[in-house]
Order: sequence, then structure tokens, then C-alpha cells
Amino acid sequence: MATVSVTTGAELATAIGNSDEIIHLNAATFTMGATVTVDYDCVIDITYVGDVVIELGNTFSFIIDDSGGATTIVIGDSTGTYQITFNEGNADSMRVQSSAAAVDATFHYCSFTNANATKGLSILSDPVGDVTVTCNNCTAHDNTTDGFSITGTNDNGVLVMLILNDCSAYNHTTGSSSDGITAHAGNQFLIINGGFYYNNYNGVSVIGDGGEGPTVYVNGTTFYDCFYGVKVLGTTNVFGVDLNCVNVYAPKDNGYGVRFSGLGSFTIRNSILTGKTAVISGIYIDGNSSQGAVNVLNCLVKDWGGNYGGLGFITLGTLKSAIIDHCTFYNNKRGIRTGTKKVVCTNTIFANQTETGWFGETGADRTYIASGLNGNNIFYGNVSADFRAGQNDTYAENDLQLDPKFVNPGSDFTLKPNSPCLNTGSPSPQGGYTSIGAWQRISIAKAGIGSINIQGKT
Repeated sequence: MATVSVTTGAELATAIGNSDEIIHLNAATFTMGATVTVDYDCVIDITYVGDVVIELGNTFSFIIDDSGGATTIVIGDSTGTYQITFNEGNADSMRVQSSAAAVDATFHYCSFTNANATKGLSILSDPVGDVTVTCNNCTAHDNTTDGFSITGTNDNGVLVMLILNDCSAYNHTTGSSSDGITAHAGNQFLIINGGFYYNNYNGVSVIGDGGEGPTVYVNGTTFYDCFYGVKVLGTTNVFGVDLNCVNVYAPKDNGYGVRFSGLGSFTIRNSILTGKTAVISGIYIDGNSSQGAVNVLNCLVKDWGGNYGGLGFITLGTLKSAIIDHCTFYNNKRGIRTGTKKVVCTNTIFANQTETGWFGETGADRTYIASGLNGNNIFYGNVSADFRAGQNDTYAENDLQLDPKFVNPGSDFTLKPNSPCLNTGSPSPQGGYTSIGAWQRISIAKAGIGSINIQGKT
């Protein structure tokens, strides 16, 4: 196995040209004089005592590809002691593609910055072989358009996967298509675990470019100061989107927490979405959403001051179903705004909306009560009304109009021991009864019958 230590851009280009399999970077700066393509099994790491910058000078590119056989490439310091920055790529600061065979690239503690024309790290569209890119503790910032991207179509039908573990992307704000992360087509999988994405126009943007759309999993990730925290758009596409433990806060003016407009399934669960006065909606499900199910589970949605409030369903005549369960809507203009009777809401708190708890669209009477499936909800302190006047809505038989008794309304939404929400919800799969609201506890007995509470997430 050929191993070489390099100290200049010319030496690095020579080592790659010689297909050296282990390349040690042993200088602070590598100024490249040409585009380089790594198309063989290779490890590039750091032996220099300090961070390393590979300067591409707005002229050259760093490309990962294959040369006809499956290729595995690892770049970076897996210990996290030092970072490699790929700076000022001609188009992308790092491009991964497949010309003939499968490519598997892993990056540890790398930064992709100041791309001259487009993206920090880009997986090129229509690869010939499967492509898997894994980024661990990587950063993309200040690129012309996007931070991390799976581009364009995927007409060859191969698998393309981008896995981001504890990564970040920021300062992508040049226009409405500037994204922290983006994916575009079928057979593309975007998996985001942890991380912090801020000051992007879109934290995550999933746009269907014809045919089927991408599949997206987000877990334990924070989106801050974005116009859209998560945006999923597509009119002829099938999406599978699962957002778990997402934290969205401080959106840009007139922005959204999450917007979904697709033809597949959408789930957001165990998440917190915090808005402000000058915004549109915390969760916005619009008229192109159909053929699938929308699930909003165990979410706290608060402080969204726009007309579509905490959760807005807009002209959804073709929506298959929507389930809202074990959520808390607090201090939004409207808790839920809907024009469809297909929304089933259970075990949820509507407290202290500045206008209305449940807001039915004009001409859509009885959007709450008509299905006969809503119930075990609490309405309290909604300033104008619990239901919009003139919409002929009323409470379900097992709803309550009582103070939920949060430990500290506005900041700590745990329920006090004497809360009427404790152990009064639907039966739990674990036995006993759930508590109403988000992030509460599961009991093993009905309230008033010697209940014992077990900490858990409903």
C-alpha cells in the first residue's frame, strides 16, 4: 500500500495522480494548480499539527469519482483533532459523482466553503453506480447556493444516499433556492442525524424534479433563522418524509417552520417548533398534499403569530388522512386552521392562542366535530374563542375546558401533579392511559383509580 506525506498542492496532485492509497497532509495550506479527481480506493488524513486548508482559488475543483470499479474513499481526521477545509471551488468545493461504478465516500471533520458558483458538497445527478456519502461532524457555509446537495434527477434508478451526522450548514441566503441541505429526485435518500442549520433560506429543501421524490429522515436536528426550517415541495412526486425530534425556532420574517406539499406520507413527531409574531405558520400543509397521510405526533407548537397559526391545512380536498395526536398548541394566533374534515385530533392541548383554538375555513362547517373521531382534547384561554364563530363547531363529548396547569406556561410545558390532563387521555399501548398534551407521561391506571406515572414519551 503506497503511503506518502505531502506539503504542497503540487505534491498532493502528484500523489493523487500516482494513485497513492494513503496520503498524509503535512502542511497548513495546499494551493491547487489544477482540478484533481480521486477515482481509486484512498485515505487522505492529517499529520500536520493544526487545521488544513485546500485552496481551490475559485478556479479548480476537487472531485471524487470511480475508474470503472467500486471505489471507497475516506477523507479527514476521524479523531476530530483537526479539520480539513475545501475552499473556493470553481463550481462546488467538493463534488462526488459516479461515472461507471459504485462510490462510497466518507468525510470526517471537513468543511466545504465559499464555492464560487454553486454548492459546498454536491452529489452529481444521474450517477451510473450507487453513491453513498457520509459526513461526520462536517460543515458547509458561505457557498453561493447550497451547503450539502444531492442534485438534479436520478433517471438511472441507482441508489444515492447522503448521510449527515452532527453536521452544520449556514449562511446560504442568496435566494429562495439557497439551502442548507437539498435533495431532488427518486431513489435519493437524505438522512440527517443531529446537527445545527442556521441562516439559510431553507434549512432543508426537498424538491421533486419529476417522477418520484426523495425519501427524507431527520432526527434530533435544529433549524434556526431560516425562512423555511424544512420545505418539501412537489406536485407529481411521491415523498416519504419522517421528522423526529426536530427543533425549529427564530424563523425569518414571514417564514415557516415546516412546509409540506407532496403526494406521499409526512410525519413530524417528538418535535418543538417555536415561532414569533411576523411569520406564516409552524406546520403548513398545502393544497398539493394528497394520496398520503399526514401525522403530527407529540409536538409542541408555540408562538406562531401568522394567519395559519400553529398548524395550517390549506384546501386539502384530496388529502387521504391527517392525524394530530398528543400535541400542545400554545400562544399561536390560531392553534389549527383547516378547511378539511379529514383532520383527526386527539389528546391535544389548545391553550392561550391569541385568537382561536380551532379555526375552520369559511364554508367548511364543522371541521372539528363532523368526523366524530376527535376528542380527549383540552381547550383553555384561547382569547377570541375555542372555535371560529359561525362554523357550527362544538366540543366532543370527552373534551375539557380547563386550565392544563403547565409548570411554567411559555417555557416549561410539563404538567403539574394536579393537572386535569394527567392520565385522562386515550388508552396507552403499554397499558393504562396517556396524558393529554406533548412530552408528557404515560400512566398505568386511569386518573382517580390509584394511578402510578411512568416517565416516557407518548
